[in-house]
Amino acid sequence: GMPRAGLPAVNVTVLADTATLKNVQQSSIRALVDLSGLGPGEHQVPVDVETTRSDLKRVTFEARPSFLPIRLEQEITRTVPLTIEVAGTVPFSFEAGTPRLTVQNQPVQSVLVRGPQSRVERVKIVGVQVDIDRLTANYSSPRTPVALGDDSQPVAGVSVVPATVDVLVPIVSSAGIKRVPIVPQLVGQPASGF
Repeated sequence: GMPRAGLPAVNVTVLADTATLKNVQQSSIRALVDLSGLGPGEHQVPVDVETTRSDLKRVTFEARPSFLPIRLEQEITRTVPLTIEVAGTVPFSFEAGTPRLTVQNQPVQSVLVRGPQSRVERVKIVGVQVDIDRLTANYSSPRTPVALGDDSQPVAGVSVVPATVDVLVPIVSSAGIKRVPIVPQLVGQPASGF
């Protein structure tokens, strides 16, 4: 289910006369697989080899492996809710307000998740984490949303659009609060022996 950026290497044997072989270089040939008309699922696709030069038309090629296993999945896009997880606490006499998520100054509550169908279907939410521990001023920073599955673990192989969101957590001083000492008043006597 993980998208591959490239395919494994293929070894190509070139059969030709000695004079022609001297002129053959790695850039003279290319190996390819044709996925035209193939639908979702597992496929054994033949490896085709062709020359990139017109003077090598009478050369024979053998590719090893001659077939490559290819798994195709439909790429889909789905809208998923965006959540924010705030960690840490602000100092005494400060309060953290309601977090706001924006993209280009526009509020955002959901994002798009794109990738192979089996991976996108595992995504339940997209989360953004921020740490406001001991902050005495507003938290404002761009953050990268992470696609999360049922187990709250990141789901690899998918992309999230937009790739970053701006997070603002207002932090303000609590009005009418001040630190004062407390002096206890002791009343009564402890029992005998205490």
